[in-house]
Amino acid sequence: MSEVSEKIISSGWECTLKNRLCYTFSGPVDLTLFPSGKLLIKTPDQQIADDIAKKHIETWLK
Repeated sequence: MSEVSEKIISSGWECTLKNRLCYTFSGPVDLTLFPSGKLLIKTPDQQIADDIAKKHIETWLK
């Protein structure tokens, strides 16, 4: 989870919480990263969510 966290931070988000249950980030939209790799994207804009999800799968998880 820490490797993915560093990639999210390098993409412009700020880590606001780190614990064993999740990491949270603030930035253009708020994100929550879970140990399973699941990323909660908090935005009402579907296009933004889709773009971040794509980045998560194609960049941050690799």
